[in-house]
Amino acid sequence: MNTKTAVSRVLGAACLTSVLVACGADAKEAAPNANDATSAADVEEAFDPYDFTTETIDGTYFGGDSLAGKPAVLWFWAPWCPICDEQKPMMADLGKEYGDRVAIYGVAGQGLGDDLVAYATKDDMATLEHLWDSELNVWRHFGMQMPARFVVIDAEGKIVYEGWEDSEIPAIVEALATAS
Repeated sequence: MNTKTAVSRVLGAACLTSVLVACGADAKEAAPNANDATSAADVEEAFDPYDFTTETIDGTYFGGDSLAGKPAVLWFWAPWCPICDEQKPMMADLGKEYGDRVAIYGVAGQGLGDDLVAYATKDDMATLEHLWDSELNVWRHFGMQMPARFVVIDAEGKIVYEGWEDSEIPAIVEALATAS
């Protein structure tokens, strides 16, 4: 590790400790401990991609656990998003071609109810199931802050893709459909 990286890490830890202490945490509890080794694998295992609830666009209860055992694509969109408009044809095509083998859901957020319903039911969007995440619980569960993002979960419940690069999604979905 070079000196610049080491200094950045020390300063970052000091800032974090200061913020936590200022917010009322004990300094000993706030300071990073080298003996507390939490690996990325531990964090990944602790995250349950199915641990969410919301409702569908038509108001029906939807539990994330219903996705278990089948590959799934969650596409986070908003009706005002121009990138989402560009992604719509691809998502509609994926829904038509692979919807019987891969659960493909649009996760609507950041819009008014009537706008969300109109967006989800026009053009070919009706080929997809849509979740109405009015309180953004699913968005927060997956750490989404902006629309036009994807989360892809394989049949074993492992997140195999998170991001916005839509050019990768068709190949990923095809591979998951073939494997299932």
